Formats: sequence, C-alpha cells, structure tokens
Amino acid sequence: MPPRFTAAGFTDPGRIRPRNEDTFIADPELGLAIVADGMGGHRAGHIASAMATAELRRQLTAQGPLPSSRGARTGSPSPLRERMADAVRSADARVRSDAASAPDRAGMGTTLTALVVRCEELHTIIGHVGDSRAYLYEKKQLRQLTRDHTWVQEQVDRGALPVERVTDHPWGHVLTQGVGVGDDISPELLEQDASPGQLYLLCTDGLTTMLPDTALERTITEALPGGLDATARALVAEANERGGLDNITVVLVSIE
Repeated sequence: MPPRFTAAGFTDPGRIRPRNEDTFIADPELGLAIVADGMGGHRAGHIASAMATAELRRQLTAQGPLPSSRGARTGSPSPLRERMADAVRSADARVRSDAASAPDRAGMGTTLTALVVRCEELHTIIGHVGDSRAYLYEKKQLRQLTRDHTWVQEQVDRGALPVERVTDHPWGHVLTQGVGVGDDISPELLEQDASPGQLYLLCTDGLTTMLPDTALERTITEALPGGLDATARALVAEANERGGLDNITVVLVSIE
C-alpha cells in the first residue's frame, strides 16, 4: 500500500480574544494543509484569513491536478514549487483587492503557511508568509522548518539580538511581511523529501508564544499514541493552560 496523508486540525479563540481570526484547512484528498492568522489589530482579520486560505486552495487546483515535484530542468524550479508560489501570491492579491474595494476591510491581512504532501513521490512543499509556523516531528524530535517573518527574527539573524529575545521582545509580533498588507510579498518556499512516519505541525503563533519548542515536543510525544485529533487538542489545551493570550490553531499531518 502506498503512503497516505492523514490530518487533524483544531482551532480555539483562546482565553483573551473575543473573536477567533484564525482559519485552517486540512484536505487529505489534495494532500494540503493550511493555517492562517488574521492580523491582530487590523480590521476584518478573520475575513482575510478565510479569504487567503480559500484562494490558495483554489489556485493550487485551478490549472488542473497538482503537478509533479519532478521534471524540472536542472537549476529550474519544480512545477510544484512554481504552482505554490503563484498560489500564495494570488492569495495576497485577492486580499489586497478586497481590502481596497471595501472601506470596512481596509488594512486587513493575514499570515499564511501551507503544506502540500505528494505521497506518491514522497515529497513536500511549504509556502510561508508571516509568523505562523511549520515544524517536522520525527523520531520524537521536533524541528522548526519555517522562519518567522518578523522584525525581531531579522535582528536575531543579523546578530543584533540574542535568540532568547525572540519570545519576549515587545516588538516580537511586528511582521516584516504579511498577506494583503505592506509591500509585495516574497513567500518562503521549502521543498524536501518525505518518508512514512513523519509528522508535520502547522500552527499559528497563539500556540508558539505560549509553548516553547521543548513543550511542543513533549506534548506531542505524550499525546500522539491517542491519535492526531487528540494530539491537536492537547496542544491547544496546553496553550490555554499557560494563558491562551491569542487565538490558537493547530493542524497535524501524518505520512503513514
């Protein structure tokens, strides 16, 4: 039997925010998972996150079935990579256009982190803008795959701030790029081979600001024997237990 994509997602408003502005998609048929966090402090963030996820999914399939990750000329992007890049930029254009045409939505925006798994080729592609994250959990170890597009992360990368300040700096949530706002985006695109037994975690920063990576890894390890849904709920529950200061969304994708 060939490897298969299984997924579970869970979202919660947290303990402080009056409205949940996060959106997620988990689509086993397409092999697609997405999380998006409507930007706090902007108008209609919940609309932006829902619009961006729907547009990205639509654009991924608008030109027919997802292309192979193979077949590119040496040194050229794979067809799947190009499709993901175009889909993320289309989501950005869609949110910008809607915000420009509706005064009550002016300034709305969202993060966007999407994963496509090609089980038949054992290959993955991630498209990413903002500070939601993608992780890989394998052999009971968790590794962050995406890089936060924040001012603080940029300062860390330049050596101007110690890495320990990423989680507690007062400007920690200042994004350097987001879908629908600011300058034209430059999505981060990550391709890598996959293998059965791998688990991917996509989440909004309502999870990662409450739980350090060590706590994420421990919670997944303890909850995973109960299944993906139980694990997603355990992660959200732990974030709420530690304060739940923001909306919390988790999508888990397993390659089995």
